[in-house]
Amino acid sequence: MLVSSNLLSEIWGLLARREQHSNALTRDHKCFSSHHAHARSFAVWLHYCNKYLEFFDTIFMVLRGRMDQVSFLHVYHHTTIVWAWYFGVRLYIVGDSYFGALLNSIIHVFMYSYYAMSLLRIPCPWKRYLTMGQLIQFCMVVVYTVLVVFSNYRSGQLEFNHLLACVIQVGEMVSLFLLFAVFYKQKYRAANGKSAGDDCAGGSSRASARVSAVKDECEVAVTSGIKGIEQSREKAINAVNELSFNRRSPHRSSFRLFQ
Repeated sequence: MLVSSNLLSEIWGLLARREQHSNALTRDHKCFSSHHAHARSFAVWLHYCNKYLEFFDTIFMVLRGRMDQVSFLHVYHHTTIVWAWYFGVRLYIVGDSYFGALLNSIIHVFMYSYYAMSLLRIPCPWKRYLTMGQLIQFCMVVVYTVLVVFSNYRSGQLEFNHLLACVIQVGEMVSLFLLFAVFYKQKYRAANGKSAGDDCAGGSSRASARVSAVKDECEVAVTSGIKGIEQSREKAINAVNELSFNRRSPHRSSFRLFQ
């Protein structure tokens, strides 16, 4: 916070020297004119200070023993974003630096609302769209930054520290976009694969049940057939034995006839 306090004092000096530089894309807008530069820059400084509070995410994960959540993406994001905003505030806090802070604040409102709903065990309807929203945010900041650099160059207001701040901002946004895109692809492809696997497993179970039912019917039919064959075989054997006995004893047949 000492660093942040020193930065805040430097901000007022920067504003006093550069108040003639209004926003490149909203130069004549009544809400974003140079008259609001102090308030807007102070809001950006507060946004920068909030990046230190976000370290508590990592602290709570470690205290809960959830080291699986302390991934490379998590550590890289929370570490580099602090430095990116430090250089942004240090190099050029006036002008259009509010745009990235505004979008990031909107995303964080939804993200921490999701965290609160998860703790309260309330289903969150926008859970899946959080990462998608972050990806859109990164793209919008890059496009806006490029437009700002081009506009300031054409108006002759482009300075080295402004250009350096924009380069750092774009580099940070591009790297985060790539990492979050990989995360989104892995997470939701695995989820889709799991649901498809569940569907296949359910289909396999139903098919197995049908096969078992057919198998049982076949076993009953085969068993009944075998029993019928055995009964027919026994009758045939008895008939043959009786016929053979009568042939070996013809006098018994005569005896029965005269009786």
